[in-house]
Formats: sequence, C-alpha cells, structure tokens
Amino acid sequence: MQAEVPSWRHVVPDDGRWLSVEGPYRSYIAAWCELNPNLRVADSKNVWTPLRNGNARVAMLELEQGRQVRRKDFSFAAQLSAHLKLPYTKTTAERLSANRIYIMEGLAPDFIAALGEHFLIDPSFFMEQERTTLWGNSHQGSKQIPCLPSSMDPGTRFLLKYYEVRDFGTIGTPYQWCARTGRNISITRNTRPDVYDLVFEPIGIVYRKCSFWSQTYDDKGWVG
Repeated sequence: MQAEVPSWRHVVPDDGRWLSVEGPYRSYIAAWCELNPNLRVADSKNVWTPLRNGNARVAMLELEQGRQVRRKDFSFAAQLSAHLKLPYTKTTAERLSANRIYIMEGLAPDFIAALGEHFLIDPSFFMEQERTTLWGNSHQGSKQIPCLPSSMDPGTRFLLKYYEVRDFGTIGTPYQWCARTGRNISITRNTRPDVYDLVFEPIGIVYRKCSFWSQTYDDKGWVG
C-alpha cells in the first residue's frame, strides 16, 4: 500500500482579494474578475515584496484659482478614509471651484480600498501599476494580458513606464530589486580601472511606473 504524499502547494484564492482589504471594494474587484482575468491573482514574480497594508502614503493637493495650493498628508489608510468621507459633492466642487490631486507613493491594499471605493476606480488601474513583468505564464499563476485598444481611455487614465538611474554606492550581488515595488534593478559588472576594487558598477537602472487617473464632476471640478 502506497502512502499518501502530502501536498505543500499553497492554493491562492483567485477572486482578486490580494488587491484590497475586506469590504465593498474587494467585492467590486471580485465582480470585475469575470471581465478581466488579470485581476484574479497578484504578479507571481513579485515574491519578495507583495502588497501589504500600510506600505504606502498619500498626499492631497487642493488647487483653487486665486489661492495658494493646500496640502494634506495621509500616513495611514484610516486617516485617508475619514478625509474622503467628508462632504465633497458635485455641488461643493462647483461652489468652491476646487480641484484635488491625490498622490500615492507605493501600493497597499488598505489605501487602494479607500481610494477605489470612494471614487469607484477600475481595479485594473491598480493592478497594472503592481505588475512587475510584461507577460505572465499561466502555470506561474499570474496573468498579464494586454487590454484591447477599444477598452483604453487615455483621457481618464494612463500608465507611464520610465527608467531611473541611481547611484547605490556599493552593490554586492547581481540580484537587486526595489524593496517597495519588487521591480528589477539592472546592474553590470565593473569594467572601470579607477574603481578596480568593485565587482559591480555602483550605478543601477531602476524600472519605474507612474499611473494617472482622473474624474470630472462638471465644467469646473475634477479630481485626480
């Protein structure tokens, strides 16, 4: 009689829960998974820095014609949620002629839930920012299928990819990645005679992304 071999494979739920904390926005994401299978699981290659609560921060800039720009910082998702619950309707936006920009550095499920639920943002917006690879193999768990051109709306949201050159001083291993996003950092072996004691060049290329989303309330009010 052959003994049963226990399975150590971790079954990952494929309802998009990796992207948001429990609440209305997580249910919204689960419904979107039928339309966009990419949302089902996180990037399988980003195993070192998966999304975690609190690993983000938000700064809000309020612009009003004829007045100085006002800024408010949010270090915790609870603070951001409380702020978003304050009255800011179409009527007040028109009366104040104020426009708001929310700048989020990093990605965290609790911050995503706060912004996504309040503004009803397509969860694909956050998913595309999280992806660290261009393509994902189905057997690796994640999917990265490009959207149809007809489903894109550059007037509402878009994604910019760029490269940042950074001086890291000393690099001791060729395997480098961003601690916040998990994206790869490209480095090369040292070939310069002036720094012969270094194995790797101290200069690395960091792969970056910048995502933009906006919504207009009327001819005067907007948020981004």
